[in-house]
Amino acid sequence: MAAAAAVGSTQVVASGALLLSREERIKMFGLDCGDGLTWKKWEPGSDNAKPLIIKNVSTAVVKLRYQLPPTKYFFLEFPELITLSPGVYKTINVNFRPIALREYTDHITFTVESGDGAGGAFAVPVRALLPTLGVTIATAGAGSGGSTGEAGQRTAIDFGVCAVAEQFTQSVVLTNSGELSARCEWTISAPFTAIPSVVTIESGKSVRCDIVFAPTHASSLEAKAVVNIISVSSSHPGASAASSSLFSQLPAHNQTLALDMTAVSKYPHLTVQVPTSAQSTATANATAATGSSGGAGGAGGAGVAEGGTGYRVDFGPVLVGRKTEKVVTLHNHSAVHATIKLRALQSDHAPVFFLTPAHTAVVPANGSLAITVLYTPVSTGTYTSDQFEFVTPSGHSITITCAGLAAGTSPLRSTLPLACSYLTTTCAV
Repeated sequence: MAAAAAVGSTQVVASGALLLSREERIKMFGLDCGDGLTWKKWEPGSDNAKPLIIKNVSTAVVKLRYQLPPTKYFFLEFPELITLSPGVYKTINVNFRPIALREYTDHITFTVESGDGAGGAFAVPVRALLPTLGVTIATAGAGSGGSTGEAGQRTAIDFGVCAVAEQFTQSVVLTNSGELSARCEWTISAPFTAIPSVVTIESGKSVRCDIVFAPTHASSLEAKAVVNIISVSSSHPGASAASSSLFSQLPAHNQTLALDMTAVSKYPHLTVQVPTSAQSTATANATAATGSSGGAGGAGGAGVAEGGTGYRVDFGPVLVGRKTEKVVTLHNHSAVHATIKLRALQSDHAPVFFLTPAHTAVVPANGSLAITVLYTPVSTGTYTSDQFEFVTPSGHSITITCAGLAAGTSPLRSTLPLACSYLTTTCAV
């Protein structure tokens, strides 16, 4: 393996050539050949070729020669004088032929005979590396302002303000940019969980993991999750069985990533606004009116609060065959949304009250939700009082009592006087 010594901030190889960066090489010699050559996926006994491209980026004609590398693992064609006009490039094929499972480092020395840097020499590094473990973590929104973390670094996600007893999910992406397959295992504490908690990522692949926040009480949390990573394979895809056996003897690689998590959990605060007679609406399916109906709401149709979490919506007497609606409004005074489930507390008779939404709904944070109550009486003279319960996942409940009387039609009564002449005529003998 070739040795290099440092002179000031620049390294000098054994041949006396300068080991320059790409920018320094362009500035001093007007030649661009990248950052050298690197082999990552290889196996002992193989022949691995890569092109080294040298381009003249100066305004003068450059003549140069190269020397074969000091070690016998990097092979080039026999050196010849290379003449490069401005803007012209030359491709040199370099073959790497390893004989053992270890890292290789060498250099190719170029001597410039004419041009802006005539009389100087520079070295281009060539190297072959063993497989490495390289997993990074990024939030799902990293492309638009999210954060990423590499080995030894941290990334963060913020759940914001969440409702108690509900689940909230944010995603992170684990990407394996190394040459080794990686087994990733999460270490995370409640109320946070990672799904999946253990995953194996092949080289060049990515896996999406969900971080779930499920608070059980109101709190403000700052927590850290750790991803413990270990290599599970030390051979690259396509390696022979013999090489895979050699690579498996290499020591396992380890890596650790950290994820910071913040969240605030709160309970929703719901109140109910029941309708008054002015807020009720009716849709008549029959045109007949009765003296006892008094309209859909009437004085008895105003919503009445029963105290605590119970509220009453009284439809009063409603004509059979008529459908009458009232609207109950749920107000959410909290910074978190409220998911509610509706269930009827009575099930011993056919329903006459129908609520919409009928099963599950969401009251937005600092918002409201209108619940439509439809009353459809079916049997004259029947008084019905049914209870409905709205329950949140955290256990908060509100009960609404809906009541109504099914009214029938009154018989018609004539106010016309009897026609006596008609009676006299018809009764004559």
